[in-house]
Amino acid sequence: MPYVSKCTVTVLTLSRLRAKISWKCGKILDMFGGYTEVDGAKLKGLRESRAFSVRDLAEEADVSTDTITAYEKNRRKAWPRNVRKLADALGVQPRELMKGSGDA
Repeated sequence: MPYVSKCTVTVLTLSRLRAKISWKCGKILDMFGGYTEVDGAKLKGLRESRAFSVRDLAEEADVSTDTITAYEKNRRKAWPRNVRKLADALGVQPRELMKGSGDA
């Protein structure tokens, strides 16, 4: 049993370390334009107007349902690659999903 608890502590420590590294890298990438802000309301409106469920859009765009939900609720910034995938699946230009793009 001592081996099991030692492994558990190691796993928890590694996951915390990974989370700290991800957060720091995210802050650095954000400073250099690595992330894009998605207009959550616009994304949700486009998804619903095309009769996509979150799951359907996730499968079509090859992103997770958690990612789409986080974007729609403005809880997470997006990698440009994910914005392109979502835009392609919705049949729009990527800039239409970004905050501050304005309505054309």
